[in-house]
Amino acid sequence: MFRYADPEACPACRAPIPSGCLQCPQCDTQLTGTIAQRLFRTLTHADSLVAELAALSANSTAARTAAYAPLGPDPVGVGVLLSAPAAAPAGSMLPPDLPTFPSAMPGLPGRRQPGTGLSGSSVPKILLGLGATCLLVAALVFLAVAWSALGVGGRTGVLVLLTATAGALTWLMARKSLSAGAEAFMALALGLLTLDVFGARSAGWLGDLGSQGFTLVLGVVLAAAGLGGALALRRSPVGALITGQVVGALGVGLVVSGLPEVNPDVNALQATVSLVAVGALAHVVHRLHLQIAAILLAVGASMIWVSLALLGLSRLDFTPTFAEVWGGLAIWPTLVAAAIAAAPVVRHPAIVRIPVAMRVLSLGVAVALFSLVVTLPSFDESATLVSLVELAMVATAGAGSFVVARPWRAALAAPPVVAAAGLLGAVSVLVGTALNALLSVGFDGAAATVALEQPDLAWHWPLLLPAGTLGVLLAAWFVAGLVRDVPIKRVAVPIALTVAASAALVPAFYGVPLAVAVGVLLAGAAVLVGLGVAVHGELRVVALVLATPVAGLALMASFQSDVLTAVTTGLLGLAAVALSLSASAVLRTVGDVLFVPAAAVCAWTVLDLGGTAPEWRSLAVLLIAGAWAILGARIEREVPAAATALVGVALGLGATGSIDQTWLAIDLTVAGVLTHVSALANTHRRFLGWAGLGFMVLAQWVRMADVGVETPEAYTLPLASVLVAVGVIGMLRAPSLRSTRALVPGLLLALVPSLLLSLSDPVSLRALLLGLGCLAAVVAGVGLRWSAPLVVGASVGLALVLREASYANDLPQWVIIGGIGLVLTAVGITWESRLRDVRRASAYLRRLR
Repeated sequence: MFRYADPEACPACRAPIPSGCLQCPQCDTQLTGTIAQRLFRTLTHADSLVAELAALSANSTAARTAAYAPLGPDPVGVGVLLSAPAAAPAGSMLPPDLPTFPSAMPGLPGRRQPGTGLSGSSVPKILLGLGATCLLVAALVFLAVAWSALGVGGRTGVLVLLTATAGALTWLMARKSLSAGAEAFMALALGLLTLDVFGARSAGWLGDLGSQGFTLVLGVVLAAAGLGGALALRRSPVGALITGQVVGALGVGLVVSGLPEVNPDVNALQATVSLVAVGALAHVVHRLHLQIAAILLAVGASMIWVSLALLGLSRLDFTPTFAEVWGGLAIWPTLVAAAIAAAPVVRHPAIVRIPVAMRVLSLGVAVALFSLVVTLPSFDESATLVSLVELAMVATAGAGSFVVARPWRAALAAPPVVAAAGLLGAVSVLVGTALNALLSVGFDGAAATVALEQPDLAWHWPLLLPAGTLGVLLAAWFVAGLVRDVPIKRVAVPIALTVAASAALVPAFYGVPLAVAVGVLLAGAAVLVGLGVAVHGELRVVALVLATPVAGLALMASFQSDVLTAVTTGLLGLAAVALSLSASAVLRTVGDVLFVPAAAVCAWTVLDLGGTAPEWRSLAVLLIAGAWAILGARIEREVPAAATALVGVALGLGATGSIDQTWLAIDLTVAGVLTHVSALANTHRRFLGWAGLGFMVLAQWVRMADVGVETPEAYTLPLASVLVAVGVIGMLRAPSLRSTRALVPGLLLALVPSLLLSLSDPVSLRALLLGLGCLAAVVAGVGLRWSAPLVVGASVGLALVLREASYANDLPQWVIIGGIGLVLTAVGITWESRLRDVRRASAYLRRLR
């Protein structure tokens, strides 16, 4: 009997709890304290009341609960157990005097542990199943051995007696609530009944039925016996037996398979009647609560439906014509199957109880089958007709989405999805053909009027490109509508723009001149860009995304002609300028990025058409890139400008196969001037002055190397003097100007070229004069408290001294060793004072201007 006060179960979640546990490991319910004591007393009192109530009853419950004597409001031992505080476990955070939930009750049996192995009901099922099998096999052996020895009466008596005995035992087991025994003897009885039928056939009692006739009779007998037996025992203690339901459903299947085959029309009619009959029988047995039989019969009805659908298709040729399909209505079994599958749309009380998902699936199968029948005659026609049929299927599904609610829209999904897959394949093939035709001229600088190579296609094929694109997009909209409602107004304009963009490729199919094909693409791109500038939101994104591949195709095709390249890139440059002046940050960024490459290619191509040398073309590209970066010093302009300038200069200098030093110096000088102008014109780009200085120095070195100058100081010192003088004047006028910003460029220009030459010839008059110049710079920096002369002079002088140290090998070894010893000794003696001097010098240097 169930016990409320179970010492080994949590009172909140009934999960098992180990002995001495302070809280439930499953739900963390606290099992200590006064509330736990009160709860346990209440549950114990409830157990006593249940035991008293059971003792008053006259059934076997009193005997099963005799061991649980009435416990009373406070049973002996329980109050003592609860009143005595239990010590908390070692390491517990609870106070030591807090009582715990009892882990065991004296005099009460413990909780039964879950067993392992076979359950109690499994053993009789196994034994009864083996026993019924043995009895059936024994009956078979007996009949095989004694059949010829028994007369007609004996045979009949034995068969009837065995079958009746098995049936009676089935009824007896069911009355005794022995379900396993009832199932076993039901199987035995039905097996013996099957033997009865075979015996009657062997004795000739059934006449000459043939194999199909005998199958029909056997199926009727088994269906009646199985379903009838299950129905007769449905209200018994064991309920409807599974064996009877299974055998009855198999009998129905034998009845259907035993129907004679006459001709295709009669066979189809038999399949239709069988489908309706089996479906109705499944509904009846479902209402009679024979669920297993109902499921098996529903599966059988589904198999009959599949055979009926295939029966209609099998009556057609592999490539049927419209007259063959619809003229003689040879396809009518398939149409009937589709109509039966569409039956769940009828609002009948019996059908409404079917889950919506199953009804939608059934209707979807019906729609797919009907669509197959309608479109079947077009499968062997031309690709154009097939594409038009696919487009019609997509359009029909799209129109149906306006009148069909969302849960039922999924039933229309299969035909448009399959059709869209076919349209997508056709569109892909046409796009590839258009690209081949568009690029058929070759990149050899052909004239703009040269005609494209015309593909070998019918005149109407290219028109399928925009039509197929429309079909694919409509199918995508329909599929998206299955998840959420997407109004057609929201996608109408994007779909129209995509179709128009695909239509821009159509002229390439008809062998038009290259200029015409490129012009159509450019016009389409211009319209899309203009729309993107004029509108906002999602439509702007769609327009610009579509304009990108259209403009890219126009640019790629224009590269086949120099004139078209110049025109196309010029128009793209103008469009980029318009975008860069837009108020939208995204459009402005697009324009900033696109202008320099487009303008550079345009300028290069125009100059090439005019016969200009590559060096002059690269100089023009450099000027365009620099001017664009100066006019709007933004990173989205400067990075493309720098990359374009680098590519242009590299192409110009490498056009002849060897680098012209003179033009390299000119390009570096122009780059330095442009960089300096940008630094002066844009206050937030002052740091570019250092890059300009680097370009100028490199240009000067390249030029001097080109003309063979051996005394670069004659060129560098005058310019360095000017820079230093300008820096000193600036410091005198602006006390806040630091020397590192004002004097470093001039000092580097004055000292570094001489240092580079002195490193290769350290024992020379140049090295001596450089050393004196470095000393003068250091002294001036210390005296004037300027950091730039001090740091630059010291750094250059240190590099020169280290280079001179390599000549120390010419001295005697004892001089080197002695010098090292003196230096180490002096360092060791003056270590602390030198360290203090270094710290003082660092602080002094930080305070310099």
